Amino acid sequence: VALGRVMRGLPMLWLLAASLAAAQEPDSAPPADPSGGTAPAAADDQPAGAPAPSGTAQEHYEKGLALFDTGHAYEAALEFRVAIQIDPNRPELYLSLGRALAKVGVLGEAASAYEKSLALDGKNEAARAELGIVRRALDDAKGAIEQFRKALALKPDDPELSFHLAEALQKSGQTDEALTLYNRILAKDPKQLPARIDLAKLLAEKGPPGPAIDELQKVLAQAPDDPDANYNLGVLLYREGKIDEAIAAYERAVKADPDQPQPHNNLAVALELKNEGGDRPLAEFREATRLDPKYVDAHFNLGLALYKRGQNDEAMKSFRAALKINPYSPQSMMEIAAVYLKEGVPDQALVFLNKARKQRPDDPDIYAKLADAYLQLHRLHEAIAALRKTTELRPKDPAGFRALGEALLTAHDPDGAVAAYQARVALEPDSSEAHLDLADAFAQKHVSEEAQAEYEKAAALAPDSPQPLLHEGDLLLAKGDLDGAQKLYQRVSKKFPRSEAAARLGMIRSREGDFAGAIPILEAAVKTIPPPVDALVELGFCYYRNDENPRSLKTLERALAYAPSHALGNYYYGVALYKAGRTPAAVQALKKAVALDPSLADASYSLGMIDEAQGDKANAIKAYQKALKARPDYSEASSALARLGAAGK
Repeated sequence: VALGRVMRGLPMLWLLAASLAAAQEPDSAPPADPSGGTAPAAADDQPAGAPAPSGTAQEHYEKGLALFDTGHAYEAALEFRVAIQIDPNRPELYLSLGRALAKVGVLGEAASAYEKSLALDGKNEAARAELGIVRRALDDAKGAIEQFRKALALKPDDPELSFHLAEALQKSGQTDEALTLYNRILAKDPKQLPARIDLAKLLAEKGPPGPAIDELQKVLAQAPDDPDANYNLGVLLYREGKIDEAIAAYERAVKADPDQPQPHNNLAVALELKNEGGDRPLAEFREATRLDPKYVDAHFNLGLALYKRGQNDEAMKSFRAALKINPYSPQSMMEIAAVYLKEGVPDQALVFLNKARKQRPDDPDIYAKLADAYLQLHRLHEAIAALRKTTELRPKDPAGFRALGEALLTAHDPDGAVAAYQARVALEPDSSEAHLDLADAFAQKHVSEEAQAEYEKAAALAPDSPQPLLHEGDLLLAKGDLDGAQKLYQRVSKKFPRSEAAARLGMIRSREGDFAGAIPILEAAVKTIPPPVDALVELGFCYYRNDENPRSLKTLERALAYAPSHALGNYYYGVALYKAGRTPAAVQALKKAVALDPSLADASYSLGMIDEAQGDKANAIKAYQKALKARPDYSEASSALARLGAAGK
């Protein structure tokens, strides 16, 4: 939604400016000019079909003028060429040739023709001004300014010349002189609306939008339907957050000139931001792309709108259309990757994200999406590396540190997670969630005092949330302080009757060995949809310990359907499977539990027991050693190793 012209140029003194806005190539044409467009043959050539000199230079000149006036610029240029062959010393012939060449878009040769005209008559301000317009179209700001200054020296009071010079100065960044010129033009003639519109754009670039909006309102007071003023007013109002007023301005611009694509695109953007208009934004984006099939922003915005509506296939088509127009657009590559990630095709997402990274190696959003792709592919270490890069590039973004902390916890790196969450807390000291995440990382690191302190900070910052107190109770439970945990859960249950505190109380009963007493509490707790997975896992364990193994298996399968990576759930499921005589499946579940959480000593010990029972002494020793490494005071594992003659190894 950038400031600019709706039309490809404003009303000009000379026909040339409008010609450049709608340069057309002929249906059949000779070789292209290097500057763009198609050049009629050079003056000293005689192209096929070109008129042969058959009269005076004046006759060919007048015929060329007639052709130009009836819209046949290409044929007019050929006549002017012949006239120049006959009489090469008439400046008006080169001037007319320059105009015809500019009309068909052959700007390089047009500039040469104007220069030859000026070499013969250096005091023709029209030729200088038109050469300046061509130079500006060729992105030669310095050359354009030079010609406009010379033209203005010949005709100092011409407002159009001042306007062209001001435009060229503005484009080249010489804004102070441009501002002076615009004000001088408007002081002499307040009705110079193109100058006032450009003044508004310049004011918007130099400072707050208020003065620019005032200038555009002055334009609209004289010309309420001016599409250029309405469009730019819409842009400024949008930037100010006045979306309803911006929509009204864009509506007026579209109504005044429905054939310009930018107002359609910007209107759709504003409607989309308001979540209004149903599918009308889609229609406006599509109209913008119909009017200008190479309008990359409209294709891209249409893709975003379709993606937002879940129309992923159509969104992908729009993003690919944008990428075809601009093959080096990292934004299009990223959005294509986003569609692939949403559809669970991370390997394809990586292809486009790596291409985008080559274009923008320092874009943190690209690394964030790369991390998403790596996580979907279970390439955890690469995901962590991408997230670290994200936080390096965007060190003030707490979301990046949170994502990094989560990934590090998943990788069983509580030290790294603590550092990431501490960085987040430094950025968001008043965020209960930030302190809660840090407390959980301390708990996984087995640093109880720091964890408890952070839980208390989180609870103080969010007195209406049960989560900090529940997590603090979990910490006490993990420490073996059943009485402290029970009191805390009871307090939470009283204050938050719909919380998971009741499930936690059932888990305490289970930890105390009262499996029969825990079962009804946990059964009541897991009736919600979705159920608390931890409570569901604990209920499955209680059924197992209460000799209700079929119910245990069914409950644990339900829990793992919700949370396949629940380490404790996989451990309990493996034990229940083994009890049911399904040893291969039991081994698979136990190995998954250990892979998910190497600190789960009981799972490693159970694998050792199975290996030992099957006579696989070597693997049994490895499993018992892993259990002892996870829990150095695990006496059963020490005894098993002694029994197998591997004590102390």
